[in-house]
Amino acid sequence: MSDLKKNVFVSKRASFQAGSILTQPMLQEMYDFPQRLADFSYRLAEYGEENCILAGMDLELKDGKIYFQPGICLLGGKLYFSAEPLCITLSDSAELKGKFYYVILQQKTGAEWLGVQEDALEAIDVSESNLPTAEDKCIKLLRVSRNYGALVLPQLKMQAENPFEEFTSSLPCGLLDIPYGCNGKTTYHPYIFKAVKAFLAQKKHKCMQDYALLLQLQNSPVVSMESVVFFINDAGIECDLPASREDIFVKFSQALLMVRQIAAVVHDKVNEAEQSEKTSEPDMGFFVN
Repeated sequence: MSDLKKNVFVSKRASFQAGSILTQPMLQEMYDFPQRLADFSYRLAEYGEENCILAGMDLELKDGKIYFQPGICLLGGKLYFSAEPLCITLSDSAELKGKFYYVILQQKTGAEWLGVQEDALEAIDVSESNLPTAEDKCIKLLRVSRNYGALVLPQLKMQAENPFEEFTSSLPCGLLDIPYGCNGKTTYHPYIFKAVKAFLAQKKHKCMQDYALLLQLQNSPVVSMESVVFFINDAGIECDLPASREDIFVKFSQALLMVRQIAAVVHDKVNEAEQSEKTSEPDMGFFVN
């Protein structure tokens, strides 16, 4: 038998009975259990210094406002939970100079009440020149163009030459900088991958790589940045990390289109071969004497 303890796996349950006194171990277990569950479920140890959205925070546009639905964020090694949607409106502040401004989540001064320490994140607008440094710890939510005059979410345009143009243009709100947790690192927001999934579902000539990515997105809201870069390189487009998230997505959209063109050529060649076989078949008509 090894030197390891036999009871490595344990299950603890606090018993609350009428008239009993709450003890320190009972309260400690109530605190520790959800912490341990979150640590294992989201593999928090793998994120290191990463600051990102871990779950939820889906996007919705309504009445000219953008709503981030409830979710979980990781900032500075701490988990932050939102129970209500976060509403983002277009800023008219004269202090936000420049072509763009950012909406970010940043920690505000905490407070303690009856032994409970409460830290919170607040959404603030900052100009591009005043973005916090990596040491200041923040989560980017939106990159907003001041010239557009309204908050608009980018849309997939299947009939356009580049269906993903709005995701990389400066017209609507930019979503590419939103860090979303995946396997200990960050990737793009699920809203972006929903567009990728819709594009792949409507492609006429899918190749093997398309099907693999589509199946993955049908079972998970996101895929890792490592998988995105692999998809790009597999299409013959050079892409190495580290690189800007915008550059990676531009190449990602090119790879999606390039694979479609290759698949279409193969499909056309198969059709040509089938038509050639049909026309070369001998006439088997009957002769009547």
